[in-house]
Amino acid sequence: MAKIISTSQLSTTEVTITPATKLILLNIAGNLSTDGVNLDTLYSYLKQQWKTDSELIKYPFPMVAITVEAFELVSGWDFADQSTKDLIRDGGWALKAAGTGVLEESYMNLTSLGNFDNPSVDKAYYLQVDAGVPTEVVLTGPVNQAIKIYGDAGHGTVDYRTFFKIYLREQGKTYGFYDLISDQNLDKFATKCANIYTN
Repeated sequence: MAKIISTSQLSTTEVTITPATKLILLNIAGNLSTDGVNLDTLYSYLKQQWKTDSELIKYPFPMVAITVEAFELVSGWDFADQSTKDLIRDGGWALKAAGTGVLEESYMNLTSLGNFDNPSVDKAYYLQVDAGVPTEVVLTGPVNQAIKIYGDAGHGTVDYRTFFKIYLREQGKTYGFYDLISDQNLDKFATKCANIYTN
């Protein structure tokens, strides 16, 4: 199956909304495979559900759209588990504390460009700390997944907002390395973005 990009491919089979716990769960069932779902499509589906479901309308809506690729989870809502987060494509989000709006957790989207030599086998990995422990991406082949970059004391106590490198290095193959920030003179742009997300 392909990545879901239409709300017509989503139903209660693929998405479980639990108002009592304010959790949104994605199920690998029906139209949803490990190819995942576009985050903006999921947002649009939730909008439709809140508009038509007489029970859901009693609860505050769980998401705020900043852009089609950046969202906030608000009013105490969250994604149910890591498996759900691993199925989200083409977007990142910030988890904001109910009432205060304080940042609790943040995920960025990582999307690679180009093709992998052998997409059924080749798997990228990344570092979030200079000379740190590598982490493999969830799936083989070209990358499109959410990666946690911040968590407060209640969400892992991590802050990876200042360093990130991704690699595709397979034994017996040659590889290249590209420093996007310095080679394209994006350091000033990156600083501005970092200031936006930390304020």
